Parts: sequence; structure tokens; C-alpha cells
Amino acid sequence: MPTKRATPLGNHITSLSTVSHDKMKLATYVLLTLLVVQPVAAGVKKSSPFEPLQAKLADDQAPAIKGVEGWYFLRQELEHLVAGKFWGESAAQASNTKKSEYADPIPAILDFKKDLDEFGIELILVPIPAKAAVYPDKTGLAHTKGDGSELHSRHAEFYQILEEQGVAVFDPFTDLVAGRETGTTYCQTDTHFSGHGLRLIAQALADSIQQMAWYRPEKQKHFKEELRELTITGDLALMSDEPDASETLPLHFIYRSGSEENLPFSPDPASPVLLLGDSHTLVFSVGGELHAKSAGLPENLAYLLNMPIDVIGMRGSGVTPARIKLFQKSRKNPLYIKEKKLIVWVFSVREFTGQGGWRKIPLLP
Repeated sequence: MPTKRATPLGNHITSLSTVSHDKMKLATYVLLTLLVVQPVAAGVKKSSPFEPLQAKLADDQAPAIKGVEGWYFLRQELEHLVAGKFWGESAAQASNTKKSEYADPIPAILDFKKDLDEFGIELILVPIPAKAAVYPDKTGLAHTKGDGSELHSRHAEFYQILEEQGVAVFDPFTDLVAGRETGTTYCQTDTHFSGHGLRLIAQALADSIQQMAWYRPEKQKHFKEELRELTITGDLALMSDEPDASETLPLHFIYRSGSEENLPFSPDPASPVLLLGDSHTLVFSVGGELHAKSAGLPENLAYLLNMPIDVIGMRGSGVTPARIKLFQKSRKNPLYIKEKKLIVWVFSVREFTGQGGWRKIPLLP
């Protein structure tokens, strides 16, 4: 079968002299469409998934942004999503820090990794994805439906850069999105992940840690587990002056074994594993405004590893302040850091553009 050849555009113009006046107008319209309309349409910019968030933030100045179906989102986190590229030459423009030299996260992360390498300590970076990227459909905004991968795309690109420079990054985004099929992975009324979400992260981390050369499984059970529900009113609902908003979450409570009493988990400074970070290392773990004790990420990770772990968690920021706290503990007792085999560094992605910035903090003086 011969190949069908495209008719040259000049042939179309020549043939117009033989058609009627009405057909001439129609043909002229079609020709103009080909020459003008299609190139213009080809140049139309595709709607960005960040534009609805930008419009919402411009319209709503509240610290907690109300979505749909009882969901709330932290304004600072949405602002981070629309801040743009937050590393390299673009970092100073995207960051909220007043000192531009602290805007780029990469130098501080690489410096921390270099110091840990000198002590033979492994590092796993665990940035907690933005709630709106995992639950874009709950924001109630147009163009933010689907799996949220476009909202998370900048972070995926950033993690690839870190991994190419030797930093091990565990990005829980895929696990938290997939986990929606079996439960709610973020709190509706709170800034943090839910009990279900943190358990998924703890399980993935435990699976990786158990493959490390230094890990030694133990036969003796150090912990026991109880699955219970807890009703909370999260910080976002309280920010919105809706104290009656609440949700009920299933939580895995972890207690020390060997006693009929439910003795709570406590961090062990001698553990080879240190969980370092922000309030994601404290929620459901320390009680008070963080809702519960003995059901947080530290407890669940310790239970799944069947070994005690250490914790340095900071309210507000798990980036520079947490590393300063680690420095202070190491300066007081140099053997403290030398006993570690692994640091799991957990913090919200909004800290990539946080006010505190990214200072280089040494492990020891």
C-alpha cells in the first residue's frame, strides 16, 4: 500500500480559486486556524498544580487552612509547597531565613553526612511529605486532585540530588499515599502523620535497618504492643478556633515487656540507633499537647527492631536546633556519639524553607 503524502500548504491556497464564495470563506477560516490558532494554542501554559494553593493563600491569611470533610492544613506547609525550588541559587529566594548563607539545605546536610562518615555512623534522611501532597483531594482546591505527585515533584528532584552525593534518603511519600487504602495516614485536624502513617514509616525503616551489617536480631522480646483508639482534637483545629473538631485514631501503644504493668518506653542513650528530628519524633510519644504517650515513632521503631533506641526530638524545628542538641550531648560526653551506628533524621519538608535556616553544626568541638 503506497504511503499517503501530505498535501503541500501551497496547493491548498491554489485550489481556492475554483470554489464558490461560501466555500472560499470556509476554506479561508480553516487556513487561518491552521496558521494562527494552533500555534497560539500550542504555546498556552499548562495550569500549574501550585496556582490554586497560591490563590488560596492570598485569599486566606489564617495559620490553619480549612479544607473539606473536616480536614485542615498548616499554612506554613502550603507556603513551602509554592515557594519554588529551595536549593542551590534559588534557595535564598524560597527560604524564610533572614541569613541567605543558611538558605540552601544541601551544604549543611552534606557536612553532617561527612562528620558522621568520619565516625563510621550511617545516616538515613527521612523528610516527612507535605500533608497536602498526600491528600490533595482534601484541600478542596481545583487542580490539586489525584495522587499529589506534581505537588511533591520538587522534593523528589531534590532527594535525587542528595542521593547522587551519597546521602541515603527514605522518602515516605509513596508509602503514605498507598497507605490511604488501608487507613488515614495523616491526622485530619493535626499537622502530623497519624498512628497508621507513622507505623508504615517505622516498618519501612525497620526493614532497612535489619539489613545493616551491624544489626543483630535478639530472641528476647523487649516490648509488647496494644492496639487502641484515641480521640484527639489536633493543633490545626485549635488554631481555627474549632475546639469541637475531633477525630478518632487507631494507635499502636508500645510498652516494655517483662511486667504486668504497662511500663512506658524510654529512650536509651547507649543505643546504637538515634532518632533525631522535629515533633514527628515526639507526637503520640511524650503526651501533653502531642496527644499520647508510648505510641509514637520511637516506640514503634523500637518494637519492630526489638531493640532500645535513643531519641533527640525538638518542638518547632528538627533541623539546626536538633543538631545543636546533639552537639551539646556529644561535647558533654564524647563517648555518646561514638557508640552510635545509625542516625535517622526525621523532619517535615517545610523545614527546607524554614526561618531557622540550615547552619553547619559539628558533631564534636
